[in-house]
Amino acid sequence: MMRIVRLIGLAVALMADISASAALPDTIDLGRGPQGELCRAERTWSDPAAPGLFDTSFNVRCRGWTETASVGRYHVVAATADATALLDKSRDARLACGAPIAVTVAGLGTGTARRCVAREAGYEAIAVQVVHGGKIYAVDGLKRFADNLATGLRSVGGAKIGAKGAGKGAALVPANAPPPPAGVALAAVIADESALGDQRTEVLDYSIRGQHGEAREIVTRYLAKLPLEASRSDRIDLTLDAALSESNLGYRDVAKVYLDQAAALLDSAEAPRGLSGDRLRSKLQVYRAIDALNRRDYPAAATLSQAALAEDRDPVRLASLDNAPLRDPAVLRQLNTNGASRGLGSRDLSWIGPVVLQAEALYVRSAALVATGAFAEASVVLAQDEKLLSRFDNANLETSNLLWLRSAVAAERGRIATHLGDFATARKAYAESTDRLDRSTIYTDTPLVAQRRLDYAGFLARQGDRKEARVQYERALDVLKRAGPSTSSGVSGLEGYFGVLAADIAAGGTGADSARAQFFLASQFIAPPAVAAQIAQIEKIFESGSSDAAVRAKALQDLDRESRVLATRLASLPETAAKDRAAVRAELDVAEARAVQVRTELAGDQQYQQASDTIATLGELQAALKPGEAYVKLLTLPATTYVIVATHGASAVYPAGLPTAELAKLAVDVRSSIDGNIAADGRVIPLVFDIPGAFKLHEALLGPGRDLLAGVTTLITEPTGAMTQLPFGVLVVDQASVDGFAISVMKNSRDYSQVKFLASTVDLDTTVSPRSFLVARTQKASRATLPYLGFGYHAVPNATELAAVPNRGSFAGRCAGRADALRQGFASLRPIGAKELAAAAAVMGPGSKLVEGADFSDSALTANNASTKAYRDYAVIHFATHGLKEGELDCDSPPALVTSISDSPNSDGLLSFEEIANLGLDANLVVLSA
Repeated sequence: MMRIVRLIGLAVALMADISASAALPDTIDLGRGPQGELCRAERTWSDPAAPGLFDTSFNVRCRGWTETASVGRYHVVAATADATALLDKSRDARLACGAPIAVTVAGLGTGTARRCVAREAGYEAIAVQVVHGGKIYAVDGLKRFADNLATGLRSVGGAKIGAKGAGKGAALVPANAPPPPAGVALAAVIADESALGDQRTEVLDYSIRGQHGEAREIVTRYLAKLPLEASRSDRIDLTLDAALSESNLGYRDVAKVYLDQAAALLDSAEAPRGLSGDRLRSKLQVYRAIDALNRRDYPAAATLSQAALAEDRDPVRLASLDNAPLRDPAVLRQLNTNGASRGLGSRDLSWIGPVVLQAEALYVRSAALVATGAFAEASVVLAQDEKLLSRFDNANLETSNLLWLRSAVAAERGRIATHLGDFATARKAYAESTDRLDRSTIYTDTPLVAQRRLDYAGFLARQGDRKEARVQYERALDVLKRAGPSTSSGVSGLEGYFGVLAADIAAGGTGADSARAQFFLASQFIAPPAVAAQIAQIEKIFESGSSDAAVRAKALQDLDRESRVLATRLASLPETAAKDRAAVRAELDVAEARAVQVRTELAGDQQYQQASDTIATLGELQAALKPGEAYVKLLTLPATTYVIVATHGASAVYPAGLPTAELAKLAVDVRSSIDGNIAADGRVIPLVFDIPGAFKLHEALLGPGRDLLAGVTTLITEPTGAMTQLPFGVLVVDQASVDGFAISVMKNSRDYSQVKFLASTVDLDTTVSPRSFLVARTQKASRATLPYLGFGYHAVPNATELAAVPNRGSFAGRCAGRADALRQGFASLRPIGAKELAAAAAVMGPGSKLVEGADFSDSALTANNASTKAYRDYAVIHFATHGLKEGELDCDSPPALVTSISDSPNSDGLLSFEEIANLGLDANLVVLSA
């Protein structure tokens, strides 16, 4: 919705300009790119190249295209020399262009066209300017999206591009246009405030979809690529955004480092001063408060949010800023969130004026006060927040992007009323928190919607209204199903649903079977943030490809989104609007039919199935299990651990025999008896294995499922919680083993020959999810012709390589202040694997190959494979090197394998998750021996 402008006494001539400007929509659908990308032009409100009251600009973004902040720009500005100069400056900041050539655009008139190259990434680009009716119509962007750009030019200017091919980009820039200058220095990117805004908007788009891993990856990449000449304010803004993305994923230490970096930048001599500096300091305080809330350090959150509010207590300064957000609709357009930590998700506050920032600080403070039991004070703070937010009610602005905060405030009001015993008010507030989000399609199927419904359902369940609670739980689950399991890592509140379903299962009867199936389905939405981040990476790797399946996958995502938006629009239309309902219904039918067709086309694609972030049903799992096989899935919740057991013909769900905390302690004790103690001289002193503890764990986890597991010969396990550090095979299966060992240990504490371990009774396998198990069951055999390829025994990095690595690859832009710790980490990793690689190659026979020492570098592996695809020829791939968990090497290191460091400027000594996935292996077996 456009801002309503009332200017008394405005000349009639200017009213025509207002009408023309208002006629342009805020978004323009530009169709699909060459690989199925959904492209859209979005109106911007703070473009330096369109400063006039009646000037207009749009950014063009194509979904999945993250190499650049935007793929194009449109400008409609007054035809003056100053305007031309501003357009040229904006274009030259982003593109290096050749000499102009005269063109005629049908429907608009004559102008100039240029062939260009994008400075940021080196892609071919185009630029066109046409003067028509006293205005300049300008478009520029990447050549690969020329058809989409032409479509948009027709929309903003009413042009018919090409008499025989409307919308065709080839008609914009003739082939004989002079080429762009050769040898453009791509690294010399000119800092562009609008482009930086696009980048932060992209981070928000991923965050609102619950793709925390994507948001984190993108903001880190943009921070690393930030030009040296970028303003200190921009660097601080991105650093704070990176901090919050880390905090939302649970990486608290890394978040603290980014927050401290931002604080150091604000304390430096070059720090921004005045209102800009004050805004960033308030933002830092609010982000520290949100991080404290994520860490459940509620007293710190209350204190930090109060400090942020104190920044804006100067009444004179507040008066001067009071209407600032209302002068810039971009303020509200950028207000988004995800579902993490009760809706305090990763969002970009860098454009938000002091009033909105103050409103968020009030919300954080109220949430912290509620958590500490200060309900009366929290009510006062919440009332202040609602009063502050009410200033936007009559602003004649589209405020959909502010609804997340109104929803959060309503939910907080519900919590306070619950604690105070006013359950009627609480129910009304929780209902309001969901209703507010239903008013705008921008929240459709986002984790925030699921979170609000889970909050409401939890309240209803605690009040004994299990029927309505079930409705809200299932509506939340439907949202999470459509969004995918990886989006749910920041969503809380499913514990109550599992309690409801467990009660149904325990009650037996006809509802028990459906409750077990629903329990299994819902359990797949409880995943650690690191798993969610890696799933997001797999999807991104697949979708960024150019295969037919990748194009279809992207098209399917867009079709599903379009279908949900159309369904929401249809539901909002009254029955009396028969004509409009029929038109929307027809559009919805087309989108749904196309989605069914694309799903059918993708059903047999193995790569898509591997990358697909979808859940599996209990029926699908049981159908894939063979006679004699059983699948055991652990669901670890804060208080209770549940065990799901499935065979081909039956299933069971039950709580473990011990609470989660006791299971965790017992697993640590058993593991410690395996690891032994470390002597002062570094020797490992072995301990007696904890046989009684291993039996107690077995009974707690598998004892209640003994009848169903009788006769099972193969056990497929999906461990979580306590059992992620302890293999199932070491569990002891009977009391006789405990009693017998208690006697034999007196004679020989190392004799376990009479102990019946689980590994001696069944074959064991491990999987990470039901979906990965199903994919493995349908995996086609390798077509490789060579037997074995072994990688390992990395070269010890020298002083020069250690000095360079903090500024390379995945560490670039992340390692300020921790470079020495990173270097020490690399230096401590000794080469391993030489003997086992040689032995394996000898066993595998002729045609085996080893890649070791300096040849085993990340850059060499990725470069050689990119050029030859040779690794696809090996049936067995063996990595004999160190495997690192996320953050293990400091500087926010990714999960990776250690390699040698080469002299390539991008070599960081790590073969990352993404790099491994891009190796394009076609092996029957991939082995890591670390």
